[in-house]
Amino acid sequence: MLTQQAEEDISEKGSRMEAIKYRENLAPRAHEIFAPATLNTLFWRPRWITTAPVMQHVAFLFWLVGAIRPRSAAVIGVGDGAAQFAICQAMDKLNITAQCRGIGFWRDAEADRALVEVPESLREHSALLYDDIAKLQCQGSVSDALTAIAPGSLDLLFLDACNLPAENELGPSLKDWVKCLTPNGVLLVHGLAKSSLNRRNRSEMTDFLAEHATMAFSDEEGLVVAAAQGGQPTPLTTLLNACHNGTLPGETALLFRRLGQGHLAVAEKEEFEASNKKLKLAVSTAKQESDEALKLSREVQEAYEARSQRLSEIQRVLFERESDNSDLTQKLDAALADAAKALAAFDTEKTVRFRETTALTLALDEQSQQTADALAKHKEVSQERDTLKHQLDVAKAEAANAITTLEAEKSTRFHETAALTRKLEDHAQQNAEALAKQAKVSQERDALKQQLDGLQAAGAKALATSEADKQARSNDVAALTEKLENQAKLLKRSVTEGKDAARQVDALKQQLTDALAEKHALMQRVDDLLNSTSWRVTAPLRKIKGGVSKGDGSQPKAAPNSVAARVGKH
Repeated sequence: MLTQQAEEDISEKGSRMEAIKYRENLAPRAHEIFAPATLNTLFWRPRWITTAPVMQHVAFLFWLVGAIRPRSAAVIGVGDGAAQFAICQAMDKLNITAQCRGIGFWRDAEADRALVEVPESLREHSALLYDDIAKLQCQGSVSDALTAIAPGSLDLLFLDACNLPAENELGPSLKDWVKCLTPNGVLLVHGLAKSSLNRRNRSEMTDFLAEHATMAFSDEEGLVVAAAQGGQPTPLTTLLNACHNGTLPGETALLFRRLGQGHLAVAEKEEFEASNKKLKLAVSTAKQESDEALKLSREVQEAYEARSQRLSEIQRVLFERESDNSDLTQKLDAALADAAKALAAFDTEKTVRFRETTALTLALDEQSQQTADALAKHKEVSQERDTLKHQLDVAKAEAANAITTLEAEKSTRFHETAALTRKLEDHAQQNAEALAKQAKVSQERDALKQQLDGLQAAGAKALATSEADKQARSNDVAALTEKLENQAKLLKRSVTEGKDAARQVDALKQQLTDALAEKHALMQRVDDLLNSTSWRVTAPLRKIKGGVSKGDGSQPKAAPNSVAARVGKH
C-alpha cells in the first residue's frame, strides 16, 4: 500500500508530465497565438500610466482586444482607469468601431462619501482621446451597475474586485454577470488574490472556473480569463487550450509577466519622477523658507544686539542721570535757601514798590482829572467854533444871494442901492462884531493852549519820572526773575506772588501809557483845530478883526464906498 507521500509524488509527477505535453502542443501553434496582427500589440506603450496593480496586465489586455476585436466592452470598477483606457487604446489603435463603458464607484476620501461625478482627470483624458469610444459613469452599487447593462450585449467584460464598493464583492452572482456576455464573449476578473473576497464569491468563482475554459495570471492581484460558451477567435482559443488547469505555459506567462513588469516599472519611474519633482520643489521651497528664516534670524539677532546695546546705553544714561540728580538735589537745597532769602527781600521790596505804586496811581488820577477838564474846555471851544462857522456860512449865503439879486435887478433897482449899501454896512458891522467875538475865542484858545502846554510839560515830567522808576523797577524785577527761574518748579507760590506784583506794575504802566495817549490825543486835537479848514477859512476874519482893532476907524468905511463905486460903474 502506497504511503500518502508516495501518492502525492506520483500525482505531482503526472501533473508535470501533462503540463509538458501541453507545452509540446503549444510550440507548433505559437504562430496562431502571436500572429503578426496581435504580436505588435504586446509592445505598445500605454497612454494612461498609473501604478495600479492592473498595469501588470495591460499588455495582455492589448493582446486580448487585438485577438477577439470586441464590438462592445465594459469595465466594472474603473478605479484609476488603467483597464478602461487600455481597452479603449487598443480599440482606437486597431480602428475597431466599438464602445467601452466604464462604471466606477469613486468616493471622496476626505468627506467619506460617494462621488456623483466621474473624477476630472479621467473625464478629461477620455474626452481628449476616446470621445467616440469610452463612456464613463458613476453608480452607487454593483447591483445598479448590473442593471445598467443589457443581457447578452457585451463581447468583453472586465470585473475589477479591487475597485468595487466597500464590501469588495462581485455582485449578486457571477452567473448574472456572465448573462451580460454574448455566446462568444470573454469575462475577466481582476483581484482574486484579495483576501477580502467573501466565501460566496470564492465558491462561485471555483464553480465557474470548473465549468468554463479559463486561464489565470497570478501576478500582482491576480487575473482570471474565462470564455463564456466557446467559439472565441483562434488566438484566444489556442491559448486557452494550451493552459493546463487554467495555468499558462511557462514561456507565455513569462512573456506577459515581463511586459507587465515593464509597464509597472515605467509607471513607477514616472511616479518617482513626479514625486522627485515635487520633492525638489519642496526642497527648493524649504531652502527658500530656510534662507528667509535665516535672514529673519539674523535680523532678529541684529535687532537683539541693537536692543542690548541700546539697553546698555540707557542704563549708562540712567546711572549718569541718577548722579546728576544727586548733585542737582544738593544744589536745589542750597538754591532753596537762597530763594527763601531772596523771597524775604522781595517781600520787603514789594511793600516799598506798592507804596510807590499807590502814590503814582494818585498822581495819575490827578493827571486824568486835569486831562478830563482840558477835554471839556476843548469841547466848548469846538462848539463855539462850529457856531461861528455856521454864522459865517449864513453870511456867505446871504451875501451871495444879495449879489445875485443885485446883478439881476441892477437896471430897475438903482434907487435901492443906497438901502442895500446900508444893509451891507450893517452886515459889515455884524462881521466886525463876529470878528471881535472870534478874537475873544482866539484869546481863550491861546489861554487854553498855554494850559495844555503846561499840562504837557507836567505830563512829560511825570512821564520821565515814571520811565526812570519803570527802568529801575524793570531792572529789579529782571534780577529777581533771573534768580527765581532756576527754582520755578519748587517755588510756585513765591513765583505766583512775584508775577502778581509784576502784573500790578504792568497795569500801572498801562494806566500811565493810557494817560499819555489821552494827552497826546488832546494835543493832536488842538493841532487839528489849528490846521483845520474852518480855522484857515476864518483867518481873513481874524485879520479883519486885527485891522479893526489896530486902525483909526476910517478903514471899515472903505468897503461900502468900494461897493458903491462898483455899482456906480455899472
